[in-house]
Amino acid sequence: MIDIKSAFGPQPRPIASSDQSEQLGGHTVDNAKRTLNEYFQLHQMKNIEYNVKEVTPQQRFRAELKVHIKDLRREVYVQGESSTKKMAEICAFQIVRELFEGGKIAPYAEGKKARPSFNDVGWGNFLPDSARLRRTSLKPAEAMIDIKSAFGPQPRPIVTSASSEQLGGHTVDNAKRTLNEYFQLHQMKNIEYNVKEVTPQQRFRAELKVHIRDLRRANKFMCKANLRQRRWPQICAFQIVRELFEGGKIAPYTEGKKARPSFDDLTEITIKVPEESVRRAYYIASQCGITPVDPSSAMPYSPMSLIPVVPIETYSNVQRLPRQQSVPCSAPSDGFHSWKSRPLRAEEDFYGKNLTEVSEMLRARDAAKTLPQHIRNLRERLPVYQFREEIIQAVDRNCLVLIKGSTGNGKSTQIVQYLLEEHIKSGLGAAFNAIVSQPRRISALTLAERVAFERGESIGDSVGYAIRFDAAFPRPFGSITFVTVGVLLRMMETGLNGISHIIVDEIHERDIKTDFLLILLREVVRTYPHMRLILMSATFDVDLLKGYFGDFPVIEMNVRTHSVEHFFLEDVVQKLKYFPSPSRKRGDDDDYVDPMGDNFSERPLIAAHMEGMYTNLTKQALMKMREKEIPFELIEKLIVDIHQREQQGAVLVFLPGWAHIFTLLKSMQVHPVLGDTNKFVVLPLHSQLTSAEQHKVFEHVPAGMRKIILSTNISESSVTIDDIVFVIDTCKVKEKVYSVQNNIVHFATVWAARSNLIQRRGRAGRVRAGYCYHLCTRSRFDSLEEHRTAEILRTPLHELALTVKLLRLGSIREVLGSALEPPPRQAIIEAEKILREINALDNAYELTPLGRILAKLPIDPLVGKALVLASAFGIGDLMCSVAAASGFSSPFSMREMHSYPQMAFAGSRCSDHITVLTAFNKYVETSDFGEASIYKFCRDSGLSPTIMKMITEAKKQIKDTLISIIGFPHDCYAVPALSRHQAEDANLDLVTSLLVSAYYPNICVHRQKKIVYTVEKMLAHISSSSVNARKNKFKYPFFVFTEKLKTRIVQCLQMTMVSPVQLLLFGCRKVEAKSDSVVVLDDVFTLHVNAAHAAAIVALRPCIEAYLMRISLNPQFLVQQTAADNDLRLIVRELSSSNACQVLARGTPVVPSYQQIAQQFYDQGYGFGNPLIADPSHNNAVAASAQAWASYSNGMGCGAGPPVVNAYGNSAPTYEAFAEQVESRKRQYSTQNQEVDLNSIFLPPEPRRPKSE
Repeated sequence: MIDIKSAFGPQPRPIASSDQSEQLGGHTVDNAKRTLNEYFQLHQMKNIEYNVKEVTPQQRFRAELKVHIKDLRREVYVQGESSTKKMAEICAFQIVRELFEGGKIAPYAEGKKARPSFNDVGWGNFLPDSARLRRTSLKPAEAMIDIKSAFGPQPRPIVTSASSEQLGGHTVDNAKRTLNEYFQLHQMKNIEYNVKEVTPQQRFRAELKVHIRDLRRANKFMCKANLRQRRWPQICAFQIVRELFEGGKIAPYTEGKKARPSFDDLTEITIKVPEESVRRAYYIASQCGITPVDPSSAMPYSPMSLIPVVPIETYSNVQRLPRQQSVPCSAPSDGFHSWKSRPLRAEEDFYGKNLTEVSEMLRARDAAKTLPQHIRNLRERLPVYQFREEIIQAVDRNCLVLIKGSTGNGKSTQIVQYLLEEHIKSGLGAAFNAIVSQPRRISALTLAERVAFERGESIGDSVGYAIRFDAAFPRPFGSITFVTVGVLLRMMETGLNGISHIIVDEIHERDIKTDFLLILLREVVRTYPHMRLILMSATFDVDLLKGYFGDFPVIEMNVRTHSVEHFFLEDVVQKLKYFPSPSRKRGDDDDYVDPMGDNFSERPLIAAHMEGMYTNLTKQALMKMREKEIPFELIEKLIVDIHQREQQGAVLVFLPGWAHIFTLLKSMQVHPVLGDTNKFVVLPLHSQLTSAEQHKVFEHVPAGMRKIILSTNISESSVTIDDIVFVIDTCKVKEKVYSVQNNIVHFATVWAARSNLIQRRGRAGRVRAGYCYHLCTRSRFDSLEEHRTAEILRTPLHELALTVKLLRLGSIREVLGSALEPPPRQAIIEAEKILREINALDNAYELTPLGRILAKLPIDPLVGKALVLASAFGIGDLMCSVAAASGFSSPFSMREMHSYPQMAFAGSRCSDHITVLTAFNKYVETSDFGEASIYKFCRDSGLSPTIMKMITEAKKQIKDTLISIIGFPHDCYAVPALSRHQAEDANLDLVTSLLVSAYYPNICVHRQKKIVYTVEKMLAHISSSSVNARKNKFKYPFFVFTEKLKTRIVQCLQMTMVSPVQLLLFGCRKVEAKSDSVVVLDDVFTLHVNAAHAAAIVALRPCIEAYLMRISLNPQFLVQQTAADNDLRLIVRELSSSNACQVLARGTPVVPSYQQIAQQFYDQGYGFGNPLIADPSHNNAVAASAQAWASYSNGMGCGAGPPVVNAYGNSAPTYEAFAEQVESRKRQYSTQNQEVDLNSIFLPPEPRRPKSE
């Protein structure tokens, strides 16, 4: 019992037991304190202070609690004394008991936090009836609210949860959120709630005055009741939401989901195209024999396509080359330069010598060499040396040999040397020319340098290389060239003439080009017995290869120079006694979802094998770690531990991508230990770095310093950094996955395969025993796939399909279907479909002249087609810059996104492509002043000099291909002078139009803020790196973008605003008129535009395609163009202008009323086509006039008398003949007494004659 002196009376009251707690709604002493605290928080009362003191030596405690309870309307003072320490809980329980019996709180819900409910602020419906009857603080009438608005003065009840179903789930609690989203969706002003206290008794008045377009009236709400102030905005908002829902203006509320803008609620844009531009477009189309579609009969239920059905000119007169069984190959021959595919010149070595003479010269040169003994010793100590004779004999006797050897045994540098040395020694040096392919540029370059060094030569003697943007070929005979796989495929286009051996290294990579190369090489070794093919890898499925190539010898070399000790995550954690800190730097990959399934599951990292082997601290640390994250903190601690142990050697850290490299690099720069630049050299290694920057990782550092390399899987194979001793492997890799269904590119961070981890492990231990730390658990390592999924199974195939046809290998489906692991049939069909749509393939799926050009360009075929058009329109240089930049990431650093320099390059244009183009042009101008100026410009502008340099090299390669190989005139690539005011530059307008051609169907419409909708009816977001990310209003809502990237959200990268006219001219496979003033693009975007004007613009598409075909057949045709070609170029420029159309207010009529115009003719006393009949009530004249005006407004010019016909006709007469025909009609229907300006009524004004360019 406790002694209580309070307003309850002096009688002691028993403490409730567990049996009695049911009578008190589950409230007991144990949970009373929590209940009371929540009650105080709910009612915004002061915190409770319990005063508990020990008053006697016999451990008796006295507690005091004094609080003011609003619902009890009195101050409560509780005092008790007992031998228990739970006096605070006991005192709290007395108040809780009173509140429950007074009906002020609900029963106790065990295990659930009591959250505030709207029903708990005045008239809750969760209390039992007996408790509700005791609540006399509110009168029943005050459960209603007083509303003075357009609804009328009658009070309306607030909806309870029981009746909310009648209003689609809308309640007071969610009304404010719903109304805010409604206002954002319709771009209305923000809501302002005015709440005031009007009486001292806490009565509040709230006012909300808004104009709702859908309700078409202004609504003012004045509400009064005895409720807390913070509820009134929700109550007022609810009244509007109720009206909107009952009026069918908003959808039912979806609980737990944010109401997003609906795709069906897209803004419909109303535009007007200048009539003069439309008439010029109509006239030029007629010159090409194209008649625009007449949309006068289009109806909403029967839409009409505006794309003219025109049989495009075929290439039947083009001579087709016969199909080849395989890529043509030949052995080295007299007087032929194998690497340059041409006869030897007089000034070149071995000119005029036959193969026997050349072989003797090579043997003499090698015999005269004196190599340092330490190089000989180094080569002989490599594990591969003991297999030298076996390899030479196997290659000599077999067309195909597989060499499988562990990493670090020297196979990449030594085997090709063994073959060359044996041929020279045996007097057959001139018959040997070997190509060695590598998956990456850095591998080809560094291996070439290493082999040349071991042979005591410089690059260009017996060893050379060929990579993108750079090449140094060796001598014509007895030589080796290291190439990337992409370069080798390019070499196959002209044939492998003068080649005797092909070595494909690292075939386990399974990239798309390597798999395609194996398709070609299988036919090569079957067709040409002299060719020798050597496949090499450290980890590959031998059975899979034998099933593909047939029976062939396999040489396995499982010997290493130095051992590598490896550890797993649990070993590292226990060794470092690591425990993750709550505020640790995390490399969380939540942005990426593994396409292969639950690859980063949240399962515990503790496995059965850990029992008894690892401490509890280690297990607890593992339980705190997540497999999704890159443990940057652990990596830093591990490097510090390595350094403190004073073990010499460089450290190589494998990370999934550039973002992770950048994050760890910045973190290490500010680290208290690793940030010391006198002790550590931290270098990134990534594929998008220049060759010079990549080469820095091979340089040795001074004594006392340690080199740390942060790399992607670029250094996983064929890269020997001889001072690497320690490897830290995050065990992850970033893969590019493309979804055909929704046109999304997804860079997924996934677990690497076991074979890849073994490859990474082999990077250590090159010069001494090494160590590898795999940051995954042993159980995770055992569960990984043995080999990675082939890239050919998950990427688009249209570029490969073009190469198949360029090499004349036959059916695309048959060739790609014969891959080591054939891609899905649907992917091959999709590739053929894309190539057909851009006219790269004809109806017989054979390569067109345009397709032949696209196959030779080192860029995506869709971008290549736009580049060919740009060359024809005189902006080839600008489009070359855009095409080159499309192959790399944004040159702007993340910290400079939305900075002044970036926005300055953008100017007034809402375009990321133009921003990069302008920055690149400025970079080129600055490069004339030297490297120092370039560095300063890039630093001040936030640009990456590395990416800018690579864009420069890519552009040079593209222009060289177009001019030297394809044959375009130099004049097509003159550098145009851009206007200082970019908004007025016609060249940039034309670039924007061609971006639509290059990236369609990557089209979206801006919805609100950063939200856009794509052609696939998918919600996406403007990328945060875009110059458009911080803009809310655009002249046109349409955008073209480079690609959709899926992270946490779907983002559109590299966006450029385009006009509706540009979409009609170069985009949208489907253009349909649903009436004379409504045109729908791709069943998605709706335009309110004169449908006849849209038809005239769309009619130019076949003209542009026919023009492109003539250029493809003979690019030199651009030197002398016809007047019709110049007319076409001018109208395309005119319609590409940013001012080519005018955006009108919604609801503005875009087509004149035919009856109004006809009535005007009637009132003037003239019918169109026949003199007016005397009877004014006769309707024939009005009907004839309406029909004639319909003909004119649909772009047909004028009528020619009943019946109304197209004045142009099918023969497409000249403008002069057309004008003469109209003059004849004017003379025929003119009167003697009244002058009528028929020219202004129904005759189109004469278009400006196109000026000769």
